[in-house]
Amino acid sequence: MARGLAARYAGHVIAVHDGRIVAQGPPAGVFTVELLAEVFGLSAMIVPDPATGTPLVVPLPRAA
Repeated sequence: MARGLAARYAGHVIAVHDGRIVAQGPPAGVFTVELLAEVFGLSAMIVPDPATGTPLVVPLPRAA
């Protein structure tokens, strides 16, 4: 999952949706529950990665 790798290794990320930049900055400031839903249509929770402390995106099951 590319966003998981970006959150772990990048110092600066840019989120683009429909051809426009919707957020940019350090992963902890960009990867939010709201942004993931808006940009990726992903329902998720974000927890600290136990190995690095960076944001870890945990996808949630889709509602039936």
